[in-house]
Amino acid sequence: MFKDPASLIQLISAVVASVAAVVSVYFSVRTREDSLTQQRVQVLSLKRRADMELRKWADAVSERMTDAIFLCDLDPPQLLEGEFFRKRHILRTRLSALIDRGRWFLPNINDDGHGKSKPIAYQGHRQLALECVVDAFQTVSELDCKAQAPNKQAQPNLIKTKREFVAEIQTILDPRAHAKETIKLIESVKPMQG
Repeated sequence: MFKDPASLIQLISAVVASVAAVVSVYFSVRTREDSLTQQRVQVLSLKRRADMELRKWADAVSERMTDAIFLCDLDPPQLLEGEFFRKRHILRTRLSALIDRGRWFLPNINDDGHGKSKPIAYQGHRQLALECVVDAFQTVSELDCKAQAPNKQAQPNLIKTKREFVAEIQTILDPRAHAKETIKLIESVKPMQG
């Protein structure tokens, strides 16, 4: 078939070059896929870090709202003198600080120039999750330090406000999409490990 060795060497060289090109393309594509997967992991990691900070804040808010709900169960005359006032004051202080911290995660939406004369963090309209914290703060501020009955009437509003807050945070954090992203990423990495 091949009468001279030069033709055979040329054929073998062409086959080796073709195989090398195919292998090179394969590893180039795989390297690109690995790079894209690494980028997705980095983006997901960055998002999770930001979500974790929001989640920590939301955990603290949820705990304070729960404190407020159960504060309504206390009967001020049955407590030591000034105890209800002290508990309410501590709760108001913590909720106020959480409102300010919440502005870092949920800045006001300023689409109509509302509040232009205010400092920048207060311009615009509060996002719903932050509005819930403000509502809880206002309700706690109005709790009666002398009688339980008005506080029991405020309790359903606090429960409703907490549920709205939890629902809004869940919408923002979107744990279902988070789980889907994680599964998709794990599945995209599995074939490359083999």
